[in-house]
Amino acid sequence: MVAIERALSASLSTATTSELRQAVTGLLNHYPARPLSENAAAAVLEDWITDLRSYPADIILAACQQWRREPNTFAPTPGHIIELAEPIMRVRQLYLRMVRDALGVEARHVPERKAG
Repeated sequence: MVAIERALSASLSTATTSELRQAVTGLLNHYPARPLSENAAAAVLEDWITDLRSYPADIILAACQQWRREPNTFAPTPGHIIELAEPIMRVRQLYLRMVRDALGVEARHVPERKAG
């Protein structure tokens, strides 16, 4: 049970900037857009990173994959990806709380995600 707690806790570790950059650029390459200046493109990417940095990399990758597999003909916004990532994040947080309750461990703060 302790190993499960550790694994769930680790699974909530946030993505690195490099992981987010790779996920976002990989996703957006599927949706060609109007060309942006190098500075504008860098600023847009930084906004994405800022908006997604509180999520684990695998959850962001799963949300990006889900977006690609749905019949979307336009590029998503960070909000679209967050909307897909939130249910996965909440389930992991719930499982971690359940395991900690079963272990009688005083929860090391599992942040609650606010909707919207």
